[in-house]
Amino acid sequence: MESKNVFITGGAGFVGAHLAKSLLEKGTNVVVLQHDLKRRSYLNLLGIAKDVNIVLGDINDYELLRRIFVNYEPDYLFHLAAVSIVSKALKYPTTTYRINAVGTSNLLEVCFLSKLPSSAILIVSTDKVYGEQVNVAEDASLLCEGIYETSKACEELVARAYLKTFHLPIVVSRACNIFGLDPYNRRIVPNIIMSILRGENPVIYMGEDSCREYIYVKDAVDAYIKLTENISITCGNTYNIGTGYVLSQEEMVLKIADLAKECLDINVKPGYVNRGYPLSEIKRQSMNSKKIYRDIGWKPKYSLEEGLKETIYAFQDCLLSGNL
Repeated sequence: MESKNVFITGGAGFVGAHLAKSLLEKGTNVVVLQHDLKRRSYLNLLGIAKDVNIVLGDINDYELLRRIFVNYEPDYLFHLAAVSIVSKALKYPTTTYRINAVGTSNLLEVCFLSKLPSSAILIVSTDKVYGEQVNVAEDASLLCEGIYETSKACEELVARAYLKTFHLPIVVSRACNIFGLDPYNRRIVPNIIMSILRGENPVIYMGEDSCREYIYVKDAVDAYIKLTENISITCGNTYNIGTGYVLSQEEMVLKIADLAKECLDINVKPGYVNRGYPLSEIKRQSMNSKKIYRDIGWKPKYSLEEGLKETIYAFQDCLLSGNL
């Protein structure tokens, strides 16, 4: 990929910014589509804002996308732009479908009409499209029912249509829950770590047996890159990206509390409380990720503990430097 032009939609988000950082380290020229300027930026947090070309705009702005393809001539495309927080999708359903499904169609139409020799296009979907299933492989039925999950399933169908109709070099990924230095979204791992660093006891919700599979962000973006680098093998396929590390929310809280004591000598006592309202998310979910190893030899480099330790230290460093 060295010296290649790479276009990342959603490149200013949590995963997108980490992907941009990894691609910069490979010597690529990175262009990022960012919806708007924010005071708290992942690109700034990772120290790469001055190293990427930032284009402000909307994924549904056809003329803007066309201009990006003309001006930057991307060799690789990573499509991460999405409403990716379940609670936001529930609050804004129509916007979610417009961005996640229609925005994907808009982007792929520009890809097709640009006639550029794009080497690979990665459509970043999610494990949530499977719905309530465990140890699920890529050929399983999609049992999704919620707004976010169905919008991503629609995105996948759009991608398949452009693949089959216009022969675009598309591969689709479905990663499990990604964690890492992610202070600007309300997700379980950063919430727990921030509570501990503030000297607060983290919360465990009683009576909830929901389980999730987790992957460290550096492993997730490594998989994304490997899928595009091996497009001659992966084109037209969908790949689960998982680790086998499946934990309940109680297990994750206790795990991080133990690691905070080991890494930072911070002692906390998690508190058990009632949530007070039903959790409107998938309860139990995990994936079988043998296909990506079988096809291209990818497997995670970080254990769960190694990824969590790096994340804890990263949060502490940012807190001490005043970046949080």
